[in-house]
Amino acid sequence: MSMRSNVEREAGASPVGRRGRETGSPEAEASQAPARSGISLSEETKKKLTLWQMYLNAVKEKPLLTKSLTTGVLMAVGNVAAQGIVIAKGKQKGISLRKVLSFVVFGV
Repeated sequence: MSMRSNVEREAGASPVGRRGRETGSPEAEASQAPARSGISLSEETKKKLTLWQMYLNAVKEKPLLTKSLTTGVLMAVGNVAAQGIVIAKGKQKGISLRKVLSFVVFGV
């Protein structure tokens, strides 16, 4: 069973969009996007979600917070990778936590 059918069932939505199109079509999803933003998922449905689906749900519910945290994490990972290259070249002895944290703060 797909996540969409679980969400629709919980919200009481029919499998047909506003203009008679199926909900799987891009036009139907775009037309129903505002209506879905207020949907609250049950605990059983949340357990079934994959990490990617949880991320997409978080982007819908709290877009600014989710995107800020994502940027901070990606900047930290990039900084650690860059420091790893510098360490491999012998120009630095270890990972500088101060540099990593500054990139996280700058990203958030």
